[in-house]
Amino acid sequence: MATPISPQAAALLRVIRHAEGTAGPKGYSTMYGGGQFDLSKGHPNQVVNSKNGLSSAAAGAYQFMPDTWRGVSSKLKLPDFSPGSQDLGALQLIRDRGVNPDQPLTPQSLNKLAPEWASLPTLKGTSYYGQPVKAVKELLNIYQQNLNPASSSVPKKPQQLSQAIEAGNLFGATALGTTLTDELKDNLFAQLFESPTDPTAQLLPFLLGQNRAI
Repeated sequence: MATPISPQAAALLRVIRHAEGTAGPKGYSTMYGGGQFDLSKGHPNQVVNSKNGLSSAAAGAYQFMPDTWRGVSSKLKLPDFSPGSQDLGALQLIRDRGVNPDQPLTPQSLNKLAPEWASLPTLKGTSYYGQPVKAVKELLNIYQQNLNPASSSVPKKPQQLSQAIEAGNLFGATALGTTLTDELKDNLFAQLFESPTDPTAQLLPFLLGQNRAI
């Protein structure tokens, strides 16, 4: 049975993946430098030489170094390098740095995690290892977006709603009406009253599955 992960912990894991450049669908099978490897074969333990002269054997969604992965996987008795095992391994590294992943993320938390992930900022806003680093504000925004995905995906103004629909932000393979709460639907309609001539105003009732007039 899979170990449940709290919303706060899941959001923090997304922050780390964003910072490490592995937020995409292939992040769990990404090596340092962007190359891919076969997850079923475990950690690749392969040194990659980048164009900027740096070398690393980091791999996976959280860019585990081979020794780091061996240590944490042994500690937790993880059977493989699957996405689930990688998540659990990363959460253990977070705890080992004195951060509770189930508590809200703060700049102080990022500072404690900076020695583990070079892309996370210290309180000075720099990398612990002198490497490129993400800004604190950017990472806290990513955290909030993943902690509250429904509210963060809803545009705040009608003109943004049109752009979101074009980008597929509000609906995909499933009907939009099944993915939004009644409160969010009401908010969207209320926002459209500010600009009733917006073309999206004519489409929204259909998209939401609502027989309502703007």
